Amino acid sequence: MRLRRLVAPWVASPHRWSVQRKPEGGEGSGAGGAIEVDTTEEWLRGHVAQAVREGRQTKESAEYFESIMNDQAEFRQYVQEARRLMNNQDPRTLTKYQQRHFAERLSQHMSGVASERLMRAHAEESNARRHTQTGAPTGENYWFEAGNTLASPSVPGFVKDEVLREMREDRKQASAAFEESNEVQAMADKDEAFAQHLRRQRQRLLRSDDNSD
Repeated sequence: MRLRRLVAPWVASPHRWSVQRKPEGGEGSGAGGAIEVDTTEEWLRGHVAQAVREGRQTKESAEYFESIMNDQAEFRQYVQEARRLMNNQDPRTLTKYQQRHFAERLSQHMSGVASERLMRAHAEESNARRHTQTGAPTGENYWFEAGNTLASPSVPGFVKDEVLREMREDRKQASAAFEESNEVQAMADKDEAFAQHLRRQRQRLLRSDDNSD
């Protein structure tokens, strides 16, 4: 019994098989370092469609998941982490232990992402307050420091580009003020549709014309 308790976590762990196989229909690299195709949406749609066919989820639920897939980068990260943990296993065949194990791992991942965002928000708030009181540079929150220059529709686009360029010179390379996180950038590199979504979001903030591409 003791041996089984020791071996079971090792057998059920997704890392046990991560080197030997990849998720079905998952990301694959082409010759010469070609950009990998992100099939996260197809993977999620397949599971949601199957759940609808089997009556485990409603059509409205499927439409909701479809609508939020590209709405928040964090949701996409969570789906990718769930897919990595599942490692091509059928959810209906999971044991109670595996369900609990995967849920705990995914919960820890989500908590880590949320915690990082909260710490960034707290740092930006503190730096903005100090900038208001003493005039010290915020370090990250260039929107606040620029006095709404970048968000104003009355400011020409080339002026915003110049302001943004000057601000980048004073920021560290990994600054969250103007750079996407490593995880988000990696997803954008692999998925052109997601990258285009991010570009349009940024252009709506920096340009006076919301329809510009």
